Amino acid sequence: MLQAVELKASYGKVSVLHSISFEVKQDEVVCLVGSNGAGKTTTLKAVMGLVPSQGDVLFHGESIHSLRPAQIARRGISYVPEGRRIFPHLSVLENLEMGAYLCKDTKALKNRLDQQLALFPELTGRLHRPGGTLSGGEQQMLAIARALMASPKTLLLDEPSMGLAPMVVDRVFNVIREVSRQGISILLVEQNAAGALAVSDRGYVLEQGRVVLEDSTKNLQGNPGVQRSYLGGHL
Repeated sequence: MLQAVELKASYGKVSVLHSISFEVKQDEVVCLVGSNGAGKTTTLKAVMGLVPSQGDVLFHGESIHSLRPAQIARRGISYVPEGRRIFPHLSVLENLEMGAYLCKDTKALKNRLDQQLALFPELTGRLHRPGGTLSGGEQQMLAIARALMASPKTLLLDEPSMGLAPMVVDRVFNVIREVSRQGISILLVEQNAAGALAVSDRGYVLEQGRVVLEDSTKNLQGNPGVQRSYLGGHL
């Protein structure tokens, strides 16, 4: 579904990614875990064409590395950036409609909206409120719903649990499971390694811009090094 091959990225003269390779298969949830500065967010931005990079990115076997972000989105990849980045002065409904800006079919747009409100019933009574008046958890749900309005084949999620209360974090991870069951592949970047591994099929550990470990999440959860560095010594 999605494959990065020897991907490199830099900010000016500072190298951030050092020839990393990974893949996300059909209907799979794959997480990237690592400490701050490991290159997780840069990886997602490189996939989306938001930062200059070298190497290659393949989507359904075709290179998308030279495409602009809008072209990549049209191919079927949606991106939920760190910090949500909703439009605070637009209504919740307008935010959702922005996610489906490529959809010109009124009936299809209504179906997509109904699907997202079924997945996020918390937004139903807030459709005409400005997005900026929502709680942090509701804004995260809006950001994910907006990305799903594009009807993507693959979803990139950057730190969806950041800054949220524990109960809301559980809700977000449950949503990730549900989205995966709908047949959407997910590449998940998370500081919350325990939560990320719990909802993923496979994981990659990044350290200083390099993939140092790749395995099933079950094996990663039982790995002493992963437990010590990212899981507080235990599950």
